[in-house]
Amino acid sequence: MKRLLLVLLTICMLGLAAGCGQTNDPTDGGEISAPDQFRSDELEKYTIVYGENNPQYAALANQLADHILEKYDRFLSVACDTDAPAAAYEIILGDTNRCEQQGRIMEYAVTVEEGRLLISAGGGFSLEQALNDLCVNVLNGQSFALEKGVYNQVSFLIKSQPVSEGTTARVMSANVLADAFADSAYKDASYRAEIFAGTLLSYTPDVVGLQETDENWNTVLDAYIEKMETIYGISYARHLAAYEEQVNYTSLLYRSDKFQAQDSGVNVFNWWKDEAFHHNYHMRNIGWAQFSSVTDPDAVFIVANTHWSYRTEHDDGNTFLAGADKPIATNELRQQCKDETNAFMTSLRNKYPEMPIFLTGDFNTSLPFFTESGWTPAEFQVISEEAKENGKSISLVPESGHFDHIFGAGSYIINLYGFFYGPNYHDLMTDHPFVYVDLTF
Repeated sequence: MKRLLLVLLTICMLGLAAGCGQTNDPTDGGEISAPDQFRSDELEKYTIVYGENNPQYAALANQLADHILEKYDRFLSVACDTDAPAAAYEIILGDTNRCEQQGRIMEYAVTVEEGRLLISAGGGFSLEQALNDLCVNVLNGQSFALEKGVYNQVSFLIKSQPVSEGTTARVMSANVLADAFADSAYKDASYRAEIFAGTLLSYTPDVVGLQETDENWNTVLDAYIEKMETIYGISYARHLAAYEEQVNYTSLLYRSDKFQAQDSGVNVFNWWKDEAFHHNYHMRNIGWAQFSSVTDPDAVFIVANTHWSYRTEHDDGNTFLAGADKPIATNELRQQCKDETNAFMTSLRNKYPEMPIFLTGDFNTSLPFFTESGWTPAEFQVISEEAKENGKSISLVPESGHFDHIFGAGSYIINLYGFFYGPNYHDLMTDHPFVYVDLTF
């Protein structure tokens, strides 16, 4: 409402001596011609346009049309940009063939330009926020006239803890929540991918162990990786995104402008190979890669990443069927995950005895099972516990809900450890808190 009053005040001032609401000759500095305004009395002239191959934007476009019909009793057509020729009066949602706006991630801007209302947005999340704001503060049933220029510009990017001075690499563990597991509380990956891209921009991790990167995530991640490089000059690359022509559930993401991936591999859990457990989107393994700095040849390290089973084996041998889970101490699948992980990480440590090695992952196991039950891989330490002991931990998640962990072996220094929640991140993004650590080695 405050914005609407400001706009109306501006219109009144343009009336000058003639008074607010009177029509003056435009050459005398009076009322701006219709194509330079977005006006409530011309809504029926507009078509709402969204980009091709974007069903999420199409849904938002139809929601906007429904809102305008309810508030103004005006029917607006909705069209895909490739199905309708450009017109003088359009409400344009995001990037289209009308103009590639390259909306900034986790930001939006609303602009009036030559009869068009341009809503530039970095993705589904920011576009939804832009339309919410527009409907509440402008398209609320009252008369309005928005002048040519930028009406509103908002950023949802949060300020993260800066990377510690002297840090060689910031390593993060991030469970992005597969679409297969998203329920009514979480939207699909195409919506949540913008929020994750905002996480990368805010925290700038060097290597990320990703969990639950299913087929939908594979597609949308690539689009945002390209967008981050184009707009912000930050280069990320996926590694181990597929294994034997299947989507890899535990891929790696790294700053390709700072590091290069060298030796790497995938160790598939034996139990997952069994036909009873074999689901493409549930692939469970340990993916790992050796990274080296492009500027410092001595900065070489390994990051491995995994995802343990949550459910246990039931009477018919299928872990994915409904049924009560067995207690964690007798959970066969998690026991197998633990045994195979420990054996593999020990072999990796033996192969690279002088190199720092870090293990990220969703272990579906709370912290005491590592610190009290001897489940930690040989020679590896729980990073969160190390950081707490030396005063480098800035935030600790409650142990009962802490399923994501980072482990370390070899010679390294912890500069900072933390996890984070946020109103636009874990409330909408995923059911796991991301954890990260700044390391010097």
